[in-house]
Amino acid sequence: MDKMEGSCLYLITQMYHNLSVSHKLIADYILNNPEKAVELTIDKLALQIGTSESTLVRFVRKIGYSGYQYFRLSLATEIIPVIKRLYERELREEDHIIPLVFNSAISTLNATQDILQEEVINEVAKKLMSARCFSMFGLGGSYIVALDGFHKFIRLGVNIKIVEDFHMQLMIASQFQKGDVALIYSHTGVNIDSLSIVRELKKQQAYIISITSNPHSLIATESDLVLPVHVKNNGVISEAFSARIAQMAINDVLYLSLLRQNEEEAVVQLEKMQSVISKRRI
Repeated sequence: MDKMEGSCLYLITQMYHNLSVSHKLIADYILNNPEKAVELTIDKLALQIGTSESTLVRFVRKIGYSGYQYFRLSLATEIIPVIKRLYERELREEDHIIPLVFNSAISTLNATQDILQEEVINEVAKKLMSARCFSMFGLGGSYIVALDGFHKFIRLGVNIKIVEDFHMQLMIASQFQKGDVALIYSHTGVNIDSLSIVRELKKQQAYIISITSNPHSLIATESDLVLPVHVKNNGVISEAFSARIAQMAINDVLYLSLLRQNEEEAVVQLEKMQSVISKRRI
C-alpha cells in the first residue's frame, strides 16, 4: 500500500535501525538532502548516492511504497510548500506575474526543443499515418492537451479516436489490434488510471507513444517511444502549466510532420474541412 500522507521522512527515521547498510546509505542522503532528492530521477539519485537503481527500488519498497515514483510524490508532498505546488515555483510578493508566466513557458519550450529529435518526430508521424487507426489518451489536464492534438490531426483525414471518460478510454484500449497506435499524454507519468490504460494497450500489442515530462516513469518505460517535455520541476508535483504549453507545441510539430508526409491528401482534407466550417460563419 502506498503512503501519500506526507509521512515519508518519518517512516525512514522510524525504520532506520532495521535497514541494511546499503539502505542506510540511501536513508542518510534523503534525510540530509530531501529537497535535492525529490528533484532527481531514480537514475540520477542512484548516481548521486553511489548505489544502484535496483537498490533504490528495494529501499522504497522496504519503507512501504510499491515504486519509486510513489515514494517521490510522497516526499514532494511533505517537503514542497503548498504555495509552491500551485505553480512551477514559489510565488513571491515582489514577482511580476506576466513575465513570470511567459518566461517559464519560454524556458520550457526552449529546453524541450533542445531534447526533441527530428528523426523521432518523423518516425512518430509515419506510425500515425500508416496505422489502421490510432487513438489519443489523457486524463484530467492531459485530456485537454490530447483534445488539442485531436483538433489538429482530424483536419488531415486520419482515422483517429478520442473520448474523455476513463472507462470509455479503457474500453477503446481493449478493442485495439496488433499494430494500432496509441498516443498517451501524461505530465507526471505516474497516474494509476493512465498506467492501467497503457497496460491494457500492451496486452493488445498496440504501439504506444507517450508524451510526458517524466521519461523515467512507468508509463514512459512501458511505451515503445517517448516524446519528452523538459520542465525544471521534473514533473513531481505542480500543475506545470508550461509543460502543457510544450506538449501542445509537440502537437503542432506532429501536425506539420504529418502534413509534410502526406501533403497532397492532407490538402484535400483541409479544404473539405474549411469548406464545411466556412458555412457556419456569418
